[in-house]
Amino acid sequence: MAVLTGIAGVTVLCAIVIRSGEQPAGLEQKNYAARFGIKSLNVFMPESYAQLANALDENRAIPQNYGTYFKVAAKFMPDDFASHYMLALYYQSRGEWAEAQEAYKKSLDLNPVFFWSYYNLGLMLWENDRRDMALRIWSQALKIPPEVTLQTLVSTKVLGDCAADLALRGHDINQSVVKGYSQLQQWVKDRQVPQNPPLVML
Repeated sequence: MAVLTGIAGVTVLCAIVIRSGEQPAGLEQKNYAARFGIKSLNVFMPESYAQLANALDENRAIPQNYGTYFKVAAKFMPDDFASHYMLALYYQSRGEWAEAQEAYKKSLDLNPVFFWSYYNLGLMLWENDRRDMALRIWSQALKIPPEVTLQTLVSTKVLGDCAADLALRGHDINQSVVKGYSQLQQWVKDRQVPQNPPLVML
């Protein structure tokens, strides 16, 4: 497994309206195609993130419909870090390590200050016996102020949508962040991780 450095919100612009066959003046063809692709994401957008959250809580594979959505989102919005982050989670939950690694690298390159990317990437490295690397990744995560992580959650649409769904299930985002930082501090200090800890979306 290669060394990963650097982080994964799909900002779905539902308000974009592009009339069929009309290209806005001054836009290159590829930019027009990207905007049209953003509009088409509505077809794949999940109604809820509850099933995704349940799968992670139970250490199960994330259902395929979520993967389809995040693949399309990452294709049409390659500069949006959260699309790659969520896609990485999808691949990781299904044991597709190489694909997850690539998605984490893209997300970290786009946003190197999102705590949960490092948290889950470290779990993947640990599970693949790259434990020294996992500890270094987690040590890097602990340098990110918790308030930066919380600000990121409310600044991107996909992560905001996820947080809203989780809140309906009684999930406290603030407490989750506090718990995540506390866990990593303990894991790094002890150089030990409980058996099969679940991935954490937010």
